[in-house]
Amino acid sequence: MMKKASLFTILLLISSSAAFADQINFVFSFGAPGTMSAQSSGFSAGPAPLIQVTDATTNVTKLLSGTWTTSAGPASSIVAVPGTLLATFTPGSLNSVFIHQGSTVLLSGITGDAGRFLAASGPNGTAAYFADFLVTEVDPAVLAMFRLGPGFAPIGTVSATGGTVNIAGLGATATVGGGSVTIQTVGPPIAEGSTLVLFGSGLVGVGWVARRRLFCNA
Repeated sequence: MMKKASLFTILLLISSSAAFADQINFVFSFGAPGTMSAQSSGFSAGPAPLIQVTDATTNVTKLLSGTWTTSAGPASSIVAVPGTLLATFTPGSLNSVFIHQGSTVLLSGITGDAGRFLAASGPNGTAAYFADFLVTEVDPAVLAMFRLGPGFAPIGTVSATGGTVNIAGLGATATVGGGSVTIQTVGPPIAEGSTLVLFGSGLVGVGWVARRRLFCNA
């Protein structure tokens, strides 16, 4: 019985202090006409307004204003058929994923290889872009809003949709319709009151088991 109790209290301690990851989404909205472009020379999207940041793991959302832009290097392949264009792009340069609020950098990174763009023209034409990116900076104050940080995983994703598509030859333009930049946090959260109580309960449990064993061996 005491062995089970001891095991339980150890697991309690571990679970109360274990590291975990939350998915954080930076959500942006509509851009101005022509704010998405896919050409043989490269891809660019934005500026578009950041409207909120969401912790998808806990379903907590914080309103946050800012500006988002994304770009990538020259196309490694472009396929165009009437009314449709599919392109793959090479990595972008420094800050090719960039979210800022005035002079404050909220997030920055470098788009990776094989970012993909797909566009279809017509009355209801749409466009979409998706890429992995190397996360180089995340404002600790943003993560602290969710009692997280300051650590973050090195790879994130960026996705954007577009409308009012115009395809011409081996290129296309569109209007940013929204999207998100997603990262993962790493490390334990900033301790809350309930977490401290749980941790304290584990310590009391360990102390109780140790005391029982001491009296039994006396």
